[in-house]
Amino acid sequence: SVPELVRQAIAAAQPMIDESHCVVDTEVDPSLPPIEGDVATLTNALHNLLGNAAKYGRSGGWIGVRAAPGNGVVEIRVADRGEGIPADEKKRIFEPFFRGGQALRDQIHGTGLGLPLAKKIFEAHGGSLAVESEPGLGTEFIVRLPLVTV
Repeated sequence: SVPELVRQAIAAAQPMIDESHCVVDTEVDPSLPPIEGDVATLTNALHNLLGNAAKYGRSGGWIGVRAAPGNGVVEIRVADRGEGIPADEKKRIFEPFFRGGQALRDQIHGTGLGLPLAKKIFEAHGGSLAVESEPGLGTEFIVRLPLVTV
């Protein structure tokens, strides 16, 4: 159940969300068809995206979580209104151990393994992970996971 997956990921990330004083705005279609996969692993990957939104979004900021049907997939979007990712860094964020300038400058905790691992997890489930980001306007991660075919 996608609504349950999103609920569990938000619950797991809640301490980080509370610490950053962010507000989570969710819009999850309750009638979404199910997806197939390992709940714990998918929850962990989604938790990583939410944790990053809490860490890199502005303190006291906004995190948007949207889940809706797409073309044969369920699309889950996690967005923040933080600084965004510079274009030269955006193409490297899925490389293991890569840490962007903001992470280094602001001494944000992390190893640079979360996004590469999340991407691998979504791909192992037949899906994908993409990013849209503009400096100064925030970042949005787009997860696409295939619907269960009967």
